[in-house]
Amino acid sequence: MISSGLREALQRWLAELSAVGGRAPKTVNAYRTDVSGFLAFLQAHLGDAAGIVVLGKLATRDMRAWMAHERGRGVSARSLARSLSAVKNFVGWVAEREGFDPSTVLMTRSPRFQNKLPRPLDVSAARAMIDTVELQATTDWVARRDAAVVTLLYGCGLRIS
Repeated sequence: MISSGLREALQRWLAELSAVGGRAPKTVNAYRTDVSGFLAFLQAHLGDAAGIVVLGKLATRDMRAWMAHERGRGVSARSLARSLSAVKNFVGWVAEREGFDPSTVLMTRSPRFQNKLPRPLDVSAARAMIDTVELQATTDWVARRDAAVVTLLYGCGLRIS
């Protein structure tokens, strides 16, 4: 159970993200889930004393314990990095209003993760794309040119970027 002070702070932060920050409802909901999970962990980790004051007293070991707990639950490195970003944003926002130094939380490093390599199209999808490209052109020579370029990109495994 999250303390009432932290719950109120979370609601105000989320309301500000929606109203002033212009965040999408799904983004706000994702932030709510991430930060609520963090605050629930703090409640269990630090005991009943986990109020707003505790955010200013967090140590690196507390942040590492939370991250280890999340990884133990099977949260991927990419999802944990997103959660950590939400937590840093929230703690920074609270620190600004309550007047404490959030540097311990803000200096917590995100977990490293591998960027996924792009996956190639299968043959039928590539053929469909080439046929679609040909249909979009207004003149015959443009259709042939576009089809040739797309065929070259696919056949050689090239990316537009």
